[in-house]
Amino acid sequence: SLPFAGHGVDWHGLAVELPHDPKKESFGVWARRLVPSLLKLGVDEVHERQNRLVSAMPLLRYDFHGSRPDAFTMLLNELESRARSTRAPVMLECFDPRLRFG
Repeated sequence: SLPFAGHGVDWHGLAVELPHDPKKESFGVWARRLVPSLLKLGVDEVHERQNRLVSAMPLLRYDFHGSRPDAFTMLLNELESRARSTRAPVMLECFDPRLRFG
């Protein structure tokens, strides 16, 4: 789950994803794929991602002057949305931590 997804931050539009499955390849092999994969990106695609980052920037940082919505606003909005949800809260199983390790 990505913070503020669906509320102004398009993470998939910002990020360059290079999947890694540790069962199929070592970290070293993945790391050697990183730079060649980035070099395959077109200039227009890089500019588009940079523009999306600039647009999302106010929502990702804190505005200490309170002049516009910011990361704190998004956090509060998310909490409010969850509190107003009609779904029942997920029940957590309680346990005695002293008994955890037998």
